[in-house]
Amino acid sequence: MKAACMYFATPAESEHTFMCTIDRHSHFAEKDVAIGRSRADSLTSAGKAQAEEMARRIKSLEQIITSPSGCCVETAIVVANMHNVPVFVDYGLCGSVDKNRLESLGLEDLQIRAKQLATGDKVSLKLHQPALITGSTKTDRQKCALDISKALIDRASQFVNTLIISHRNMLLHTVSHLVHQQDVGVLGYCSLCQVQFVGINAAHTTTSQKYYATLSELFRPPTKYSEKQDWCSQYDSKWRLLIAAGTHVQPIRALEIGNWEGFSTSWFLGNICRHPKSELWCVDHFDRCEGDPGLNRLRLFLYNIRSTGSIHKSRMIPRFSFNALHMLLAVGNNFDFVYIDGSHRSDDTFLDAELSWRMLKKGGKLLFDDYEWPLKSPENPYGADSVDSVEHPKNGIDSFLKIHSGEIRILHKEYQVLIEKTSDVRMGFPMNVSWKPTFISMQQYIDPKQDEKLLENIVRICRSEDDAVLDFSS
Repeated sequence: MKAACMYFATPAESEHTFMCTIDRHSHFAEKDVAIGRSRADSLTSAGKAQAEEMARRIKSLEQIITSPSGCCVETAIVVANMHNVPVFVDYGLCGSVDKNRLESLGLEDLQIRAKQLATGDKVSLKLHQPALITGSTKTDRQKCALDISKALIDRASQFVNTLIISHRNMLLHTVSHLVHQQDVGVLGYCSLCQVQFVGINAAHTTTSQKYYATLSELFRPPTKYSEKQDWCSQYDSKWRLLIAAGTHVQPIRALEIGNWEGFSTSWFLGNICRHPKSELWCVDHFDRCEGDPGLNRLRLFLYNIRSTGSIHKSRMIPRFSFNALHMLLAVGNNFDFVYIDGSHRSDDTFLDAELSWRMLKKGGKLLFDDYEWPLKSPENPYGADSVDSVEHPKNGIDSFLKIHSGEIRILHKEYQVLIEKTSDVRMGFPMNVSWKPTFISMQQYIDPKQDEKLLENIVRICRSEDDAVLDFSS
């Protein structure tokens, strides 16, 4: 039996959707459906970059079927331009538009918008006939999604190498029904997943033939990282099993020390901080933004956390970890999860762990990275000379585990070490409670048009001595 591929994706960030801060992409006014008559759904520059990055992840594409909502159509056009494929608009993929309304609008507005965005005459927009589901779609989204998944199974051979773009909730339910599982990944801006349909005969398929679908690649946002800087993907399955299970049930307060380019940060935002009231505190000095390497990492960090659609859950302290952790101790924060991937010196790693431990709740988890960090070699020129060197984190981690052996449970110990705290929170020393860091709201800069001002403000604080927490919450 032959397996054929189908892709599903959420729309990119638009002028309208960046205002939706409750983890949804489907808050669209009725007037916005007429794409040519309203610019409210035009993609931001960040949104276009997200769509382009998603297009690069798709190996082979023959057609795109999209919801009629503006951000979905514009995302489809960006991808279609890069793959030179047609775009079909299907009213069944939008839960807020019925067939009669779409047909009364016609495709004229869509075609005008497509020509404005397309390079040359690459993009062809047509109504998708027959639609995935017929009649009005103004009904329960779960019912729509179930009907769409049945249509995809029944007509699977028609959707080989097809990208389907719709809103977050519609896709979540559709893919869940298709593959019969609830955990389908992280749905941020331009999140892409890949589904394999097994049992398809590419040459000819009878209507009686049966297929089954499997999720070959989970949804994930189009994160960017420098060459050989993907330190996260290899841990995806382990992290889902060891630290992400059940985190959607109640608010989680997480701390990441060492954000680098924000790849792991975006994973934590999407997989651990799933509850609307969850928070992720980010600590990284970005080389004080005093040169291009630090500035480039900061730009990638901001791009990646924005792509999750959950930037509003993040708090940022652009400082070296020693100063940042003292600020957090002064605030009096307690955390459910801590990830330590900052300085690789054993003494710095131990200090990061010891100060974080004072804020980790009973039952909380602490994850060390790079316990088995490779030694210096042509492939790893920045590695330590030996595991006993102060430049290697292993001795720092081992010392911490030994000192706290009576109040931890080791859950995993390989390249990374995961422990669970079995003791109560103990500060152990008095803090100067009269001193508090300054909280600076970044909410006004979440608008993608303010990206340069956001970067400018973070750089200014990085280079200053201000004890500041940058707060992206509303």
